[in-house]
Amino acid sequence: MKLEEIINQDIKQAMIEKATDRLSAIRLIKSAIQLEKAKKGNDELTDEEIYKLISILINQSSESVRQYGSAGRIDLVDEELFRSTVFQTYLPEQLSEDEIVEKIKEFIDETGATSQRDMGKVMAMANKNFAGKANMKFVSGIVKDMLIWFYGIEYIGIAGHVSNGYPLGSSPLYNSQLLMGSELFVITTLTL
Repeated sequence: MKLEEIINQDIKQAMIEKATDRLSAIRLIKSAIQLEKAKKGNDELTDEEIYKLISILINQSSESVRQYGSAGRIDLVDEELFRSTVFQTYLPEQLSEDEIVEKIKEFIDETGATSQRDMGKVMAMANKNFAGKANMKFVSGIVKDMLIWFYGIEYIGIAGHVSNGYPLGSSPLYNSQLLMGSELFVITTLTL
């Protein structure tokens, strides 16, 4: 059964059970699906496309939780956390970090990526394979770190100021650093 059909059935079931909070959350998913269909001019979306929409809703919900929390609106925080929980029930089981790293290694090998300039190639494959199964912001960070490790020497910036926020000499990613004039280069010797 397609995911959209499951969502439609769950809307009916929530209406029968008079589960208004759950119904509201599921209707948000249904609304996002309808908007995407209208935008694309399609009558049908694949499950992967719906997973991406649900992931977007989860990210929006997480941002709302952060904003409501900083404003002291605990009632709204609880509501958004409940919605996020409902959204997550429609996603497939999430991949572990180890599984993500292994797949990214394969993507790097397949694409022949050798530097951060090739990150787009790797992320294109990751987007296809991880739809709904992983947080893509997290995946992007892993891809970036792995590509830095793979290609050896990276220009970081003016001596003493490493762009990733670590002070000179304390980055856990880098094994040794090379100072040439006032420019800092990092030599990585980490093997995957």
